[in-house]
Amino acid sequence: MWSQNSIYVDCSTYLKAAQLLIYDFQPHQWRPLGMAIYATIPGALGQDYQSVFTYVKPINLLLWLGCITFLYLIILKLSNRKFAFYGALLFMSCIGLTVLNNLLLSEIPWLFCILIGIYGLTKHKIDNSILWLSVGIAFIIISIEFRPISKFIIFLLLVIYGFTFLKSLASKSRFFVAAAALIILGQCSLMKQEYGDFTISYIDSFTVHHYLTEPAAFATSNYTDRKAFEDDWMSPYFNKPYTERREYATSKFISEISENPFGVINVYLKNQLHNLTTPSLYVLDAKNLKNTPYFTLSKTILLLLSKFQNIAFSCLGIVGLLLTLFLALKKQLQFKEDKLLLFISLSLGYTITVIGISAEQYDRLNVPNYALIIILSVLLYPKLKSLSKAK
Repeated sequence: MWSQNSIYVDCSTYLKAAQLLIYDFQPHQWRPLGMAIYATIPGALGQDYQSVFTYVKPINLLLWLGCITFLYLIILKLSNRKFAFYGALLFMSCIGLTVLNNLLLSEIPWLFCILIGIYGLTKHKIDNSILWLSVGIAFIIISIEFRPISKFIIFLLLVIYGFTFLKSLASKSRFFVAAAALIILGQCSLMKQEYGDFTISYIDSFTVHHYLTEPAAFATSNYTDRKAFEDDWMSPYFNKPYTERREYATSKFISEISENPFGVINVYLKNQLHNLTTPSLYVLDAKNLKNTPYFTLSKTILLLLSKFQNIAFSCLGIVGLLLTLFLALKKQLQFKEDKLLLFISLSLGYTITVIGISAEQYDRLNVPNYALIIILSVLLYPKLKSLSKAK
């Protein structure tokens, strides 16, 4: 599997972001500067296009090991060494995330930042550490430089932890958050200068317009050729200035959902079902480059395992969210004591929800959620245990 040389479209756009940053000092319209910088590190080690995808593997591997380590430390703080060991081992066995070590994608560096952030929040929960609260908030803010999906997660973070942080403004540790905020403001300023809007990325409007509105519109059109319809649909979007694209995509979405609500919902649910139940695309595309005799068997096993893991974690995550809602309705959650549980569950609910906006991503968008699902399970366990004893 490690000798595969597949390069997907998203990988190429991250490399393009790095090239824009290095040669023109410009931000990419879709890919934040964090991923552009991340892609320049392996690029500095090699001399050609392919070398970036070769040298990114050990960097990904280091961050993947970092994810496992921080997940272990988080569970250790929340539970005991046995739970921490098996939780980290379960996460380490997840095929879908492990194979992403081979690709220039944002999932691993993003999750690394998120887990450091959650570790900081966990340290604050257990030790009441303002320093670690600031570090946690800072890293979760920085995660938006790898995946714009963090925008709403940061909003949740500020709603849940904002008042606690404001009470500690006298602490020198506030500079961690200030530094992270300045980095984001710098990115947005560059985007404003280059494209016209004070924003992190334009990827949200493109994704909704291309993967959600367009398939729904095609289903009710007179076109028989999907590619021809897609070209005609996307051309007006790309022909508009960047400052008008988001408004245009929003207006088309509102129009489509007003006239064809069931079509839009149908596309969303199909996307959601696909992305939460399918195996790893990387494993699916793997070729027997070395003529290994047991390759087909190994590939089949890995495909089945990655598919099973995606379905199992999706089900566990949804059950975890429903249990959190149940505990909230039963008034078993206290805002002051259960901030971490609320933050994890709301963030997980959000990330699972937005998976349905993108089409045919297989397990890639869901695999970072596996870590959040494990942490949520650890947080819920004592709550459910005490509730069952009370009965």
